[in-house]
Amino acid sequence: MPDLLSSNPSTSSTALDSDSEETETRYFLPELGAWAVLTIDPVASLSDGAREVPEAVDACKRMVNKPYVALVDHNHALYLPWEPYNSYSLRFLQQGDPYPVPEEFIEPYMSVPVLPVTKETHISGRPPLQSSKALPWSDCFLSISADSVVRSPSVWGSGPALWKIDDAERDRIEELMTDDIYDTREKRNAAMAAEKELEVGAVDPSLGPLTPPAIADEAAVSTSTEADVPSLHSPTRSDTGGQPSVYASSKNSEPYDDESDSDGEGPRDDERGGAEEDEQEPLDLVEAVFFNRLHERAMTTVQFTHDLLTVTELNDPRDYYKEVEAIKRIEQEAAPRIEECRALKLQNEIQRAKEADAAVYDEPTIDRLFERPSATGKLPTKEHPGDESSSAPGSKVEPHASEDKMPVAQGAADATSVSNPEKATTEAIREPLAQAGSPTWILRIKSMLKKPEAESTPAPGSKVEPHAPEDKMPVAQAAADATSVSDPEKATTEAICGTSTPF
Repeated sequence: MPDLLSSNPSTSSTALDSDSEETETRYFLPELGAWAVLTIDPVASLSDGAREVPEAVDACKRMVNKPYVALVDHNHALYLPWEPYNSYSLRFLQQGDPYPVPEEFIEPYMSVPVLPVTKETHISGRPPLQSSKALPWSDCFLSISADSVVRSPSVWGSGPALWKIDDAERDRIEELMTDDIYDTREKRNAAMAAEKELEVGAVDPSLGPLTPPAIADEAAVSTSTEADVPSLHSPTRSDTGGQPSVYASSKNSEPYDDESDSDGEGPRDDERGGAEEDEQEPLDLVEAVFFNRLHERAMTTVQFTHDLLTVTELNDPRDYYKEVEAIKRIEQEAAPRIEECRALKLQNEIQRAKEADAAVYDEPTIDRLFERPSATGKLPTKEHPGDESSSAPGSKVEPHASEDKMPVAQGAADATSVSNPEKATTEAIREPLAQAGSPTWILRIKSMLKKPEAESTPAPGSKVEPHAPEDKMPVAQAAADATSVSDPEKATTEAICGTSTPF
């Protein structure tokens, strides 16, 4: 019976127009129960950290990956079309005579033949699988020795799969494979028991008991307990390493115990890792079911196609496992450089962000500042920011003298500036401030504010007029005083200080 929660339909219909009955048929890639060709994508199979190491990516791009044919058995997790990836359990199609795998207690008869076949009988004695269309190869079989769990991008196929098996055949495969897994488990348990008997009987009985009865009883209890613990040497295949599949790893790695399965309590605390495991955060079932996060995990990633005619000769699945191991070695070699490459990547991103900000903000800001009119209503230029005068067309523009060679008194004593003290004051202050980085402009401001000592005391018998309030004495009135016209420096000082009172 197919698992309804973990299986995706072969097609999906989407309405094109609510007013019409026309629908668009989409085909899943891959379809469950279909024969498909898969090829490993080495770069996508790397972890996120390893993909940030350029050498690891280059090594994966240089890999040569073969195509393999497999039966898409079922979804490894709930199928989510909106996720970037979905996972599947596969059974590789092999050609020729089944071979034993002694370290996994797999025998040649633990296999299922697939039509077309040239031999009347198969070593397993099982009837062959019937596909919707005859496969391009003969004398093929499935075995628990060659399967894997992979992920692939969530994409739509261009059409239906031509080579498929129906649900009844899928159920038969599941039943036969389950029987084979239990057979391997029984063989493993028998081998472990025989090994323990050899260890106990290794002592010469003529020597008599070498240990007290109490210790012997404890040793017997220890022996019986160890027989129930999964063997550390039992080969199990992970979903990325190629060693037996989700079936063999979950059912074939520990002895079968009817009582432990029937009591409903699950594994013992000492087998689960003790209290350390219990302190972990509880699993969010909603997160696990509806968001598989396969794109955030390192997992063998493949590309599928339903066109079996693209493969002329079946490749041995053992080469598939070698490719997976090669990718794992690349990841291990790249692990020490992940943090270094991440720091370099972050530094490059910061530099690019600075350059982008400079292009967007720096130059436009400078242009905008030079577009602002000055106090005289004229626009400064980038070449001469402090120049507020415009030369007549065709006139010769003299080069600007350096600030250190142009004293402030010269500008204040200009004949045209005397008649306009406010402009003289503005130019006397603005020009040195335009070059704020020069230390001489501070000294020039102080020199403009300095008064001669002869003018510090009034003449004997002279009449001293009272000072008018500062807010009632405009700068222009003091600058236009008759006595100040002959002294431009004094006019500049009064224009700055707002008073004619000596210091």
